[in-house]
Amino acid sequence: MSSWILVLILGLLAHAHSSTHDADDFNERDIAARSEGYDPSDNGLEGDGVADLRLDDAFEDDDINNELDNNEREAEDGERRLDARPGWIRRLVRKVVKHGRKVVRKVIKKVKKIFRRKVCYKTYGCFKRFKMPWDLLPQSPRKVNTKFYLYTRENRNGKRIYPLRLNSLKFKNRKTIIIVHGWKGHYAKEKWIRLYAALFLKRGNFNVIGVYWGGGARVGYFTAAGNTRLVAAQIAYLVKRLRAKYRLCCSNVHVIGYSLGAHIAGYAGRRLRLAGCPIARITGLDPAGPVFARRSRRVRLDSSDANFVDVLHTSYLYFRGIKGRCGDVDFYVNGGGAQPGCAGKSPASCSHGRVVDLFKNTILPKCRFKAYKCSSYLWFLLGKCRSRSRMAYMGYDVSKRARGKYYLLTESKEPYCYYY
Repeated sequence: MSSWILVLILGLLAHAHSSTHDADDFNERDIAARSEGYDPSDNGLEGDGVADLRLDDAFEDDDINNELDNNEREAEDGERRLDARPGWIRRLVRKVVKHGRKVVRKVIKKVKKIFRRKVCYKTYGCFKRFKMPWDLLPQSPRKVNTKFYLYTRENRNGKRIYPLRLNSLKFKNRKTIIIVHGWKGHYAKEKWIRLYAALFLKRGNFNVIGVYWGGGARVGYFTAAGNTRLVAAQIAYLVKRLRAKYRLCCSNVHVIGYSLGAHIAGYAGRRLRLAGCPIARITGLDPAGPVFARRSRRVRLDSSDANFVDVLHTSYLYFRGIKGRCGDVDFYVNGGGAQPGCAGKSPASCSHGRVVDLFKNTILPKCRFKAYKCSSYLWFLLGKCRSRSRMAYMGYDVSKRARGKYYLLTESKEPYCYYY
């Protein structure tokens, strides 16, 4: 019995000694971990867990450093490859980038010009934008490049005149006829203006001024339509200069305009009327329809633009000419929509241009174009309006007392006169 008690006592003493040794070892490891910045008690870890955590962090730091080194090496390799490209490729890339920047600048500049609200030019004043998005502002006078030529019996070939320099001009105060072409026209193409001048000079001792605005007309239609206001301002300025220097009477001025030129005549007449110089007459030869049809009076040719406005309509079915009334008297030739003998390749252009030949044949008339006042073309065809009291002659010799809508028929060939 005493031997078993002795063994128990020795076992208790050995266990107590081993517990004391483990506690001392734990305290030493805990102190070392705290000196490294770890607190095993916070994470519930023993000293061996702290060592494992530190080892994992070290491996992660090594992986990040290796990844950064790899990225730097790849960047260096890319730079070497770029530097290794031939010189012509680098030059080509630079040129492409430079050209692209220029194109972008030009596009931005054009967009700003399109959406401008107002533009001003020296001598001719300012032009405000109309309401519709396709109503463009006029280009500069240098681009429009308007030229004036004076035809008289003393100088039938024509002499160019400059509104700012009239000192050497031999001009007399007599009836003055100003003729304006339309879209896509220019000096070489518009031979009909010179033909008109020759016919007028045979008829009487007139001043005939041809207006050529090829720089502003040989562009897109909407741009040309915007340029009409500038050309009108230039015509009005010329008339004012002739009035101031040569005492030209505005009551002696007659403006004839074809297509877009008809609206130019209207703008010019309005400017002169507002300046206290209303002109005697405007003749609109099939005024252009696109942009101007169904618009207010200040946008298109109107009866208030001169003391008397007569208009000829020939092509509104093809959307070349305007359908609505524009003058004191409007003549609808063959209904005003299309013309006989124009069923070929370009019926629209043929019908639109026919008006030039029709009016030409009224300057030195071989026959007369009889028109009748009527409420509609159908009633005219049915013969309901053909009375002498309703009759008026279309063309240069039209009666200044005629008012309203007149209808007439023509033949398909020269001289186009129709005999009822």
